Amino acid sequence: MRLWLTTCLVLLGHACFGDGLGHAVVTPDWTIETSEDLANGTRGKGSYPVWQLVDRDPRTAWVYRANDYPKPKNEHRQNFAGNYWIKFEPSGSVWLDELRIRPGYQKTPSLWRKNSRPTQIQVFDRLPMEWNDAVKGWFLGKPMRTVDLADSMDEKSVRLPKRKYAELYVVFSKIERGAVDDLCISEMMPRAGGKDVIQPLTSFMYSIGSDCGCSGAFWLTKPNGQKVATADYEYPRFSFSPDGRYVAGITDADNRPPRVWVAELARGKVVWSGRIPSNERPEELIWT
Repeated sequence: MRLWLTTCLVLLGHACFGDGLGHAVVTPDWTIETSEDLANGTRGKGSYPVWQLVDRDPRTAWVYRANDYPKPKNEHRQNFAGNYWIKFEPSGSVWLDELRIRPGYQKTPSLWRKNSRPTQIQVFDRLPMEWNDAVKGWFLGKPMRTVDLADSMDEKSVRLPKRKYAELYVVFSKIERGAVDDLCISEMMPRAGGKDVIQPLTSFMYSIGSDCGCSGAFWLTKPNGQKVATADYEYPRFSFSPDGRYVAGITDADNRPPRVWVAELARGKVVWSGRIPSNERPEELIWT
């Protein structure tokens, strides 16, 4: 299998909306994105990252600064850019029938009580925002399901209509606030037929977001948080091989001719890298 560089303008990153790209993990099979933006000041700066939602360890958690999530009385009129959702997007439509969630920081009972956690979620099978002509603004649309969650330290099961999904959004519509105003989720996993649909992560592309309203850098990252390589060439450009074994990226962070790298995902290790002549400006990575 070979990697070709072309000059066809294709941005291999992510479309963005709201205030820009959120906190995201990308694998060959899934994108998991949240509306938080670590570049804009989320507490912890990635110490409690999004991949801990699917690490199968309730002692870890995704933690989001909670000073801008919705007030219960106007939850249906909260502007979508208010930042309070998680998105699961498969590379192709997949069958789903359940969502499992462990609200709160479940490492210990005291941490669970101390931190904030959702007591109601709204589930959408599309982008939750809808344009309102009367007020000229974006507002939450009608959810597929609204589910109250018992405020207890255990795993919850949310049933979904059994069918194929191209994307799944989970919006936090009610919050039980703890003494520490951080929203915490220990685990969240889409499922089908009683099985998790997201496999254990080896390495993946990861972004903390951007404050420019467009896209931020991505890093090839291991589950322990180690950053292996960067894709930040003008806009993030990276591409997974068709067999899902490798990822390639372009970076020019040092202001020299761009560098292309290829890494093996199973090991989280760069297996080849090289610079591009300065008179060439590759815009796309194509595997053949």
